[in-house]
Amino acid sequence: MKRWLKITLGLMLVAGIATLLAFVSSRPKKINCFNVQVKISGDPEAMFVTEDEILAKFQTFCNEEDGNEENLDLKEVEANINQIPSVYRSDIYKTVNGTISIEVQLKNVIGRIINKSGNSYYLDAKGTMMPIVEDKPARVCIVNGEIFEEYNPKPYYLTDGELAKKSVIDDVFRILDFINKDEFWKAQIEQIYVTTENKFVLIPKMGDHEIMFGDANHIEGKFKKLELFYKGAINRVGWDKYSTIDIQYKGQIIGVGKEEAIIPVIADSAEVNIDNGQTAPINIGAQ
Repeated sequence: MKRWLKITLGLMLVAGIATLLAFVSSRPKKINCFNVQVKISGDPEAMFVTEDEILAKFQTFCNEEDGNEENLDLKEVEANINQIPSVYRSDIYKTVNGTISIEVQLKNVIGRIINKSGNSYYLDAKGTMMPIVEDKPARVCIVNGEIFEEYNPKPYYLTDGELAKKSVIDDVFRILDFINKDEFWKAQIEQIYVTTENKFVLIPKMGDHEIMFGDANHIEGKFKKLELFYKGAINRVGWDKYSTIDIQYKGQIIGVGKEEAIIPVIADSAEVNIDNGQTAPINIGAQ
């Protein structure tokens, strides 16, 4: 009899604990809006949003004075933060210790466009436009000249072939994309100018010269030629010897000196003649 009593009491205890656990788990889990950690990742030279700004936006969804919210939809907050133009994506979740973690990844901007009207916007690494954040400028390549496109959040120039033919932004993006993926060119090229013929002139940070790039075809080959010229000629005579370096034509580079006339054309398997009588052999190869 005592054995059955113990078994019955044991079963009742187990049932009671299960009921209590079910009740607790069914109750809405409170979120404390003051127990939040924010982490922002992105280019240190282009931090368009601060942790305090993200935290302030999160707390606009909190209504309780003590910060404890029962009905806070983290996915809704996440979607709201993702609408910030400089945010690529965000993830919000509750950690095991009850802290709310907000992780924000910013867009990687690779160039700043200044169009013919003087209006300005960024291009990011995905090729989409992003509005300027006036008090947080990014140190990126400037692109100006004969550019008429205004800011548009939809990258029509990448998705619509017919519209791309009327736009120069797709070509600008392809050149910027190549520059941004190479640490040397990213540090060296500070400006791109678009001519009336939709050709490009590059302005370097080091050296007092312009680089006649031509159209946006054979981008990698043109930068390879420029690299060879830098190594074979400029390293010998100095960065300020030339006023213009022309790499737009296949199989040749033309350097124009500041004091002399045209520095002789560098062609396939040719030698570069420089002012002091030295020669620098260059093998350009195909564009």
